Amino acid sequence: MVADQRSSASQLMSNSMAVSVGVASLKKVNRCAARSSATPVSTLFSTGKLPQTALFNSVTPVTGNTALDHQLAIPANPVFALGFGPSNLITNDYRLSYVLDAVANPDGAVPTPQAGVPLAAAPANTLRQDLKTNDLRNWTPQSPMLLCGGDQDPTVFFSVNTGTMQAFWSALPAGLVTVLDVNGTVNPSSPFAPLQVGFQTTLAGLLASGGQEAVVANYHTTVAPFCTVAARGFFSQF
Repeated sequence: MVADQRSSASQLMSNSMAVSVGVASLKKVNRCAARSSATPVSTLFSTGKLPQTALFNSVTPVTGNTALDHQLAIPANPVFALGFGPSNLITNDYRLSYVLDAVANPDGAVPTPQAGVPLAAAPANTLRQDLKTNDLRNWTPQSPMLLCGGDQDPTVFFSVNTGTMQAFWSALPAGLVTVLDVNGTVNPSSPFAPLQVGFQTTLAGLLASGGQEAVVANYHTTVAPFCTVAARGFFSQF
């Protein structure tokens, strides 16, 4: 739950950097956008003020660079493909400006993690500049820290967020940073094993009752209470 939010935002702009946007994430964006309005979110959707799922245009940008155009195309994953449509929130011009800056001024976390996962040295895009300012890779914990999440979370991508910070802090003293994937392989001797079993049982129940759509829609909010309990138990040791 403590992670590099800059990396998540960079994922919103290109495919391997990564353009993949889940339905749950899009709904979260829309809820945040609507909080300052007295108009119900359902009305904003029905009147076309906000797209329900389309963050990007279904007519994707063409740069002439075959590899880059492939990454900008609609993802094959049907969940992430819902993030594209004709009445989209982010224009192609802005999306492309972000992606081209990410290519010219790459970040060490995406698309392929580099040794030390360094920050982008000099991003020109103003959003990337702000995200760099708010990045956790300019800080080192001095007290024990727990990083907790689920590796299939469509809202906060575990590998890019938690994985980035785990790699960045890998040289710190053993025990200073603990990582928990509630959806990971259960180690019976781990103090977190009951929580992992509980989370995975809950997911199985969602799948049985509502199918994969229910799992995707509820995954992120299902992670939160299990990580909260994990954090309480973790910090009670100190």
